[in-house]
Amino acid sequence: MVCDENDEHCMKLCSHSCKSNFTRKVMQKIMNKAKVMSWYQWTIVGGRVERKHFSGTVIQCVKQLQKKKTQYLWHVFVKQKQSGYFDHIKENADDTTVVYQVDYAENYTLQDQDQIQSAHWSKKQLSISTAYTWMGDSGEDGYSFGFVSNSKKHDKFTVITCLEILVQERTALMPDVDQIIFFSDGAASQCKNRYIIQYLTNMMDKFDIEFSWNYFSSLHGKGVVDSIGSALKRLVWIDVMAGARCSSAKEFVNICKRKTKTIIVGLVQQAQFDTIEALLKLFSKYCWCT
Repeated sequence: MVCDENDEHCMKLCSHSCKSNFTRKVMQKIMNKAKVMSWYQWTIVGGRVERKHFSGTVIQCVKQLQKKKTQYLWHVFVKQKQSGYFDHIKENADDTTVVYQVDYAENYTLQDQDQIQSAHWSKKQLSISTAYTWMGDSGEDGYSFGFVSNSKKHDKFTVITCLEILVQERTALMPDVDQIIFFSDGAASQCKNRYIIQYLTNMMDKFDIEFSWNYFSSLHGKGVVDSIGSALKRLVWIDVMAGARCSSAKEFVNICKRKTKTIIVGLVQQAQFDTIEALLKLFSKYCWCT
């Protein structure tokens, strides 16, 4: 649909030739524009996204597709550039550089295999902070991390707490690290806020390591970390269905440690979150501009 998929102007349909490509290569090649067909399309209904069934002529369907082409092409361009930069950073990391992708998995809902009916309406949840790390010259091989807590919050305090633990784990495995590069999605309530960036300066002094942070574009943050949370929840769910008990983050971690050695799983206590929250509030009051 464009002259050059690596050219930003082409992918934005700024040139006349790219703008007319869809008409010349798609619409003008339709043999029977009046033929009736059906298709599915994602639409927003009552504030929710739903997959709806539509029927109409071929030309009506193609016109709907034409309306989406600008958004689709820009999505593809961002994805390609972002993936290229991410791969470049990983491939060019030296022996003293560590690359992290971090995210939160969807909360895990605690259940019992033989629970009573009323328990269905009072289920507790656990949060799982996930991370994957690549080291210099490691290629695609690295380490998977999952930090589990009874807190359901995914805020700046929980993110920073897990970052501290993550860096401590990494420096224990690789004492000579002098640079850590983070990648994450752009959720403002989690990673993309001034508190995270400001606290990195404190971590730079504490660990004597250079930190940098990169944010994926909206809707482009999927990666290997998404499979870590799913894998841990699946392991626990299978064990629970076999009769095991999992009623807390501690029991969740114990099951995971027993079931897998490929993911480093740790328990985060509420006291650790409280310590970081108190520290951040002190920094905000005495050290940082608001």
